[in-house]
Amino acid sequence: MNDLLYVYLEWDPTDMEKNVKVETLFPRLDALLKEHGWEYTGMQNMYRPVKGTDPDDTYTQARQALKDAQWLKEYNPHTATSTWTNACELNEIVIEHAGDIDEAKLNKYREYYQKNHKFAHGIVVDDETHMLLDGYTSYLIAKENAKAHPEIMQVRRGQVFRKIVVGKLEGEENLTCWYYDDGPAVCPGDVLVDVDGRQMEVDHIGYVAGKHACEKYKPWQS
Repeated sequence: MNDLLYVYLEWDPTDMEKNVKVETLFPRLDALLKEHGWEYTGMQNMYRPVKGTDPDDTYTQARQALKDAQWLKEYNPHTATSTWTNACELNEIVIEHAGDIDEAKLNKYREYYQKNHKFAHGIVVDDETHMLLDGYTSYLIAKENAKAHPEIMQVRRGQVFRKIVVGKLEGEENLTCWYYDDGPAVCPGDVLVDVDGRQMEVDHIGYVAGKHACEKYKPWQS
């Protein structure tokens, strides 16, 4: 997860002279990011971690390098991370250590899929072995539905990751995130109540990986 880096530069695309100048910057930009652990994918403005590096650490380094590059100052470089969601095929996932299934949880997620034609959350696998790490219920529902395509994400061996719930607390306009590693089954649209009695409607459920990313979130306490 967090295994794609997008780099954005700001300039007036109608300025043809500036367009030519920006084109000459791309090789320097590629080389700069390569020094800090990210290589160009060959697709638009997308970079991926150099093999053997930790994207959690190198992302911070790459952002700082872009900020410090004087030759990029006028273009206000900024970044965003994303995740490959087709890390492997469903039949490549190894489930021998998946454990017992909670039938009540499975039925809740199955009903959500049947009603909305999408999964409550994705599947997480080990990047080397494709061992299932999270999302067993999504895996089982996908096996029941031949045309279903759940998001399948991977984490690097030994990399910490967390499941997060994203939603709005009552009385607030902005979305907020909490990690939700354990607890009752939760689907988008559900309403959770915290220890202080505040309600939060779940907008979506996702995952984050890497110690820096995971440290940003507090646990949901219900």
